Amino acid sequence: MLQRLSISNFALVQNAEIEFKNGLNIITGESGSGKSLMVDALQLLLGNRWRSNDKNEKKCKVEGCFVLTESLSEFLNSVQVDDWGHQIILRRELWEGRSRNFINDSPVSLTVLKQAASRLMDLHHQEDTTELLEADFQQSWLDGFLKHPELKTQYQQEYANYKKQEAQLNSLNSQLEKRNKEADYIQFQLNEMDALNLKPGAYESWLSEAQDLEQADRYSAQWHHCADLLLNGEHNVIAQIRTLEKQFQDLRGSETETLKTRLNQIRTELQDIASDAERMVSRYQSNPQRLTQLQENIYTFQKLMKKHGVTDEAAYFKVWQSYQEFNQTSAHLTNERNQIEAQLTQQYKNLQLKGKALSAARQECIQHVEPQIALELQKLGMPHAQIKFQLKGSQAPKPSGCDDLTICFSANKGFAVQPIQTIASGGERARLMLALKAQRAAHMLPSVLVFDEIDTGVSGGIADRLGRLMQELSKRVQVISISHLPQIASKATHHIKIYKKESAHSTETFVKSLTDQERLEEIAAMLSNGEITQKALENAAQLMQANS
Repeated sequence: MLQRLSISNFALVQNAEIEFKNGLNIITGESGSGKSLMVDALQLLLGNRWRSNDKNEKKCKVEGCFVLTESLSEFLNSVQVDDWGHQIILRRELWEGRSRNFINDSPVSLTVLKQAASRLMDLHHQEDTTELLEADFQQSWLDGFLKHPELKTQYQQEYANYKKQEAQLNSLNSQLEKRNKEADYIQFQLNEMDALNLKPGAYESWLSEAQDLEQADRYSAQWHHCADLLLNGEHNVIAQIRTLEKQFQDLRGSETETLKTRLNQIRTELQDIASDAERMVSRYQSNPQRLTQLQENIYTFQKLMKKHGVTDEAAYFKVWQSYQEFNQTSAHLTNERNQIEAQLTQQYKNLQLKGKALSAARQECIQHVEPQIALELQKLGMPHAQIKFQLKGSQAPKPSGCDDLTICFSANKGFAVQPIQTIASGGERARLMLALKAQRAAHMLPSVLVFDEIDTGVSGGIADRLGRLMQELSKRVQVISISHLPQIASKATHHIKIYKKESAHSTETFVKSLTDQERLEEIAAMLSNGEITQKALENAAQLMQANS
């Protein structure tokens, strides 16, 4: 319940404090007096945007004091806002395009303010009857009657998980599609590189071995000549040293012995060198086939390095490694895609099961609400109205469920029901919307229903019935309605008048709670187009007495 609404520096309202009461609160006033500003102020508390036309850019404040409900107390705890016991105060401060939002004097985000306000109020404009034509509104309205609302919550959670997995699968497929465009090219490059069978360090080894084979004949001849000079030739060096050693045999003396030893060491060393020379002769044997193979490998490798834009073996292996990693990543993504596809198949089955359970619960609701809505429409002067809620399975799961809801309607006897988008007139939609609101009030979370001139275009007996329906509604929830009809104003438990005063330099809107006598005069003025006559006062008294 809304207990108090305080407004300052809001359009034509400088300062106003409006007390509301339980039951039916009616706001009246002449056209242009500022009645809609009260609704605009409540819309600010609901989180709507506001653009000031005040050149002075004074800070605007709107504050609403509500009775705290148990569910809202739990919400306050969840967002870490102080619980003040029996009341909750929402406040917005706006200036120079900026705003601050408070709940119980604690700063909160606009999102949190909206969440709190939506649990307290449901505001309805006459033009909001267009919502009636929207599938989301129809579905949401029906779901308000679910005996087990957790069925919808469970479905939505399953749907969110399914769509998350589906998005992940689509992302993987997109990645794999891009990779597949490159896969053949990369595999060709990799096959070409693997065919060379290059091992780390092999290139330098190939170059060295090829160089040796290219000079094999010359090196072999040179080493053979060295071996001949040292050991095998007619006048080889070692034979000469042996001859020299014989000359030293007959010589005596310590110095001579030293020379003999040195000469022996030289001969031994030269013999080792001669053996190595002979070995080198065999090493540098000509092998044209091996040389050709090496030259092909070197040419192929140098060609591949140029192709891949590298200049050394290390960089070449980095390119090769990147191709390997590309294939490994593609294989990993493919495996992950296959796993998600399997999971998605199972999730889809679970989603359909939960969707069927939700659809069955909705069908049960329909059996309950159809006759109730028809009864409400009869109260609003539509005795032959028919309404049908048609629920059909949808082609694919949706955020709201696995079915499509169509509300069909007929206002006249003998006419088949058709979708309200095609058959209901503006006035019929207004009464149908009010009937829906009346039924929903008994089940709704918000404790305040606000109607902004929902009675526009209504008169006579229908106006009286509309007022009586509002009276019934106000027994279950607090109703605040802006009205221009005396039939409805006469049924108020609390009557508020909006009026404005003009001075030489400004215009200001004021708010006043009416006494019984002031109510009588206000209703009389509404009956006689602003002129309070004795007859109008008598008629107003009759209206008020009939609804007392």
